[in-house]
Amino acid sequence: MAVKIYIDGNKLMFVDGENTTAVSLTELKEAEMAAHGDSHNIGGDDEISDLKEQSIITTSITSSATPTPARASKKTEYVITALEEAATFGAPTGTPENGDLLLITVKDDGTARTLAFNAIYTAPYSVAKPTTTTAGKTLIMLFRYNSASSKWELLYVDKEA
Repeated sequence: MAVKIYIDGNKLMFVDGENTTAVSLTELKEAEMAAHGDSHNIGGDDEISDLKEQSIITTSITSSATPTPARASKKTEYVITALEEAATFGAPTGTPENGDLLLITVKDDGTARTLAFNAIYTAPYSVAKPTTTTAGKTLIMLFRYNSASSKWELLYVDKEA
């Protein structure tokens, strides 16, 4: 089984099936500094922030009528595991930067659910925003932030077969 690694706040998280291990980035930095002195590569809080900014940050919820992703890094994943009502996606919180990616994964609770989106989500290319889930199937949507239009543009949509 593959190990999923991501940063959650100030912790490096390792998930292997049912097992999750958290390592404090501050403690990791202090241990490296103690072992290697000031000349080692791990630097200040800016480097920890850079590491977080380049990581895929995943937020998972069970269900919400108004799911609202939070921009956590340049690559943010927002997962809904058992949507049990119609949902209107709210504008992501945080301050996006041009080119940021937002992957939204939705699985309903076995009943097809209606989907709607805040106006900040657009579909300027050949793919349309989905309007419903397919009962019991996973739906994925990939958006990219365009700072020229101040919109999250839909790039890709697919659903489980």
